[in-house]
Amino acid sequence: MANGILKVGDIQTSSGSGTINIGQSGETVNFPSGVTVSGAGKVLQVVSAVQTAGQTTTATSFTTMNLSANITPSSTSSKIYVVASFGAYHASPYNAGSPAFTLYKDSTNLGHTSNGMAGLYFNAAGAMTAPATLSILNSPSTTSQVTYALYAKTPNASYAVGIGANYNAQAGTSSITLMEISG
Repeated sequence: MANGILKVGDIQTSSGSGTINIGQSGETVNFPSGVTVSGAGKVLQVVSAVQTAGQTTTATSFTTMNLSANITPSSTSSKIYVVASFGAYHASPYNAGSPAFTLYKDSTNLGHTSNGMAGLYFNAAGAMTAPATLSILNSPSTTSQVTYALYAKTPNASYAVGIGANYNAQAGTSSITLMEISG
């Protein structure tokens, strides 16, 4: 078959619904510079929240750090990319074990049930603060509002864990950003 140019306004399936495939597995489909491709992979909306006050807890089970944001996906096929950036604080990491941090979607822990998404270990005595970032690509499969939030827990109720705080009790800025990606 000879190469050529196909000029059409729209391409539809014979039934008017379903899937149209362009190319086959293993092939590459190229788009010239300047061509805009709509559909999957585009960022549809961005929502963010900032917290400037420090938040600590002595809970030994995951509890909210009051850093959250809501998003209402425009399609059930959309994915939500979640990024939380914060200063992770532990009152006495060397003596008390490692605190754990995780992200929740509504009431669902998106990390490990016990260990969350990140455990911090400091090889020093005394209170410590370190920069931390958690991120995940989640498929909520809904067009209803969902809430993503940062949670934390301490391994020992005698020593606080938190975000945006340090041993001088000074607050730092924490943020959470949600990006809806078309599916």
